[in-house]
Amino acid sequence: MPMRCSAEVYKGTSPYIFISYCHEDQARVYPYIERLDRDGYRLWYDEGITPGDEWTETIATHLEECSVFIAFITEASVNSHNCRNEINFAIQRNKDFVSLFLDDVMLSAGMEMLLSSVQGIYRSKFHSEEDFIQKLYEMPVLEQSRGTPRPDISVIDAFDDDETVTLTQGIQGFPMGSLETYLLRVRTQEKIRITKNEFTIGRSSMQADYVIAGEYSISRRHATVRKTRNSYTITDNDSLNHVGLNGRLISPAVEYDIGAYDIISLAKEHLVFFKNYNETGRRHAAYELRGRDQSWKVGEQPVTRIGSQPLDQDGSGNEVWIRDPAVAQQQAFLISASDGLYLVDISEDRSTMINGRPIAFCVKIRLQPGDRITVGRQNLEVVLKL
Repeated sequence: MPMRCSAEVYKGTSPYIFISYCHEDQARVYPYIERLDRDGYRLWYDEGITPGDEWTETIATHLEECSVFIAFITEASVNSHNCRNEINFAIQRNKDFVSLFLDDVMLSAGMEMLLSSVQGIYRSKFHSEEDFIQKLYEMPVLEQSRGTPRPDISVIDAFDDDETVTLTQGIQGFPMGSLETYLLRVRTQEKIRITKNEFTIGRSSMQADYVIAGEYSISRRHATVRKTRNSYTITDNDSLNHVGLNGRLISPAVEYDIGAYDIISLAKEHLVFFKNYNETGRRHAAYELRGRDQSWKVGEQPVTRIGSQPLDQDGSGNEVWIRDPAVAQQQAFLISASDGLYLVDISEDRSTMINGRPIAFCVKIRLQPGDRITVGRQNLEVVLKL
C-alpha cells in the first residue's frame, strides 16, 4: 500500500518550492516534505496531481511557475528517467536549485555535468537530521517561499539523530564510546586535533599549527580549517599546489564547508575529516578483504590503507599490503564510517575498480558485502562479519 504524505500541496500564486524525488524513496523523503510544510514553506510535489490531469503537463506547469527547485538525490533518483527530466527542465529554466544528497552516490558523467553548478547539501556531512535541515534553511533562496508555520502538521517519525545507526547496531553490548573530531593524515595514520578556531596546516613550523615537514609540495601556510560552533570549513591559502576536496580543486581564499568523512588533499597528502566520530563503536563492524591467497581484517580502525608498501615503524605503509608491481605504493584506503565501509582511490591512473568499474579519484564509494575490489592484478572480496 502506498504511503501518504500529510504535507499540503500549495495552490496559490505566491513563490513556492517544487520537490523532485523518486517514488521508491517515499519513506525517506516524506518526512522532509512534512517538515518543510510544518515550518511554513510553500511547496508543491506530485500529490498535487489529481485524477484526470495530464501528468507531464501538470509537472511542467508547476516547474515553470516555481521559485525554487529542490531535488532529493539518491541511488534510485539518479537512475530515474522522470527525475532526470525534471532536473534538466529546472536547469534549462534557470531555477534556483538545491540538491539534497541523501546518499553519497556515484554520478554518471552526464548527471555530474548537470549538477556541477548547483548547490548541493550532503546528509553524510552532518551529525544529525536537524543539522542537515538547518543547513537547508540557511539558504537565502528559500526565504521567498516561506509563509506561516503550521505546528499542527504531523511529521513522520523517521528522523533519528543518533549518529551511531550502523550495520552493527543489533550486536549485544554495542558500546557507545565517545565522539571525537579530528583530521586523520592517511600517509602516517596520525590524528590531527583541531585545537583552535582557525587552524592552519602547512610546511612552516613558524606559520602552521600542524606542520608537514620536509614535503616541499606543501606551501608554508597551505590551508586553514575554521570552526564556527559545530561547523567546519576549509580554505586554500593561495597554495602553490592547491587544495582538493573530495577529488575537486577548490578556489583559493574561499571557505568550503566540510563534513564527516570528507577528503582534503594537500598536494600528495590526504586528510580525512572525522566529525563526532564513535571510534569505539566502529570497532565492532568487522569486515574481511579476501584475496586469492590471503585475507585481511579491516574496519577496526578509522582508515585502512591498501598498497604495495609494507608497514614501517614510523606508521607509513599499508595495513593491506599487496605484493604486486602493478599496485602503487599507496593505492587506496578504506574509511570505517558510521554507516558502513567506504573505498577511496588515491592512485594517479584510476586503476582501482569496484565490480569491474573504475572509481573516481578521492571520491568515497560505499561498499556492500560481496563487492569485488580490483587493485593491480588482485581481486579482493568484501565480507561483513558480525
